Amino acid sequence: MLGTMENPGVMVLAIKDLFTKIRQRSCDGNHVVLLSYLEVYNETIRDLLSPGRPLVLRGDKQGIVATALTQSRSHR
Repeated sequence: MLGTMENPGVMVLAIKDLFTKIRQRSCDGNHVVLLSYLEVYNETIRDLLSPGRPLVLRGDKQGIVATALTQSRSHR
């Protein structure tokens, strides 16, 4: 998923593309990007930014969400 320096993976390419799109569309350069990083393995969902506790999925008006999933502000 992460890849190498010579051959970056999907996650690196997706983040790079996200920031390219933001720069292209941003009029004043102001934007906020919040990132979360989770893993689904053997029907267990883990927060990779705050490991140690499994997450629980629940449904609400936004759809299905992972409760208490850590969000980290991007500083790019």
